[in-house]
Parts: sequence; C-alpha cells; structure tokens
Amino acid sequence: KLKEQGIYVRYWDKPRISNHLRISIGTKENMDKVFEKLAEIVG
Repeated sequence: KLKEQGIYVRYWDKPRISNHLRISIGTKENMDKVFEKLAEIVG
C-alpha cells in the first residue's frame, strides 16, 4: 500500500529489526507525506 502512494521501503533480514519497518526520510515535507499516508493506511 505504501508503494501505491509513492513511498518505497526496504526489508532488512536482520535479527534485531526483522519485525520492524525502518523508514529513512529526507526532508520535513517528505516526512509529512509519509505520516499522512501511513495514517490513511493504518487508520
């Protein structure tokens, strides 16, 4: 669903982060977009 919104994430197969989602965000505007789209998806 994130990809449909133009937000791409990468899966890391590492024991400490295998059950988590790590997102690196560039600018405040990018961060605002990610939070907005996550809120729409999660509800």
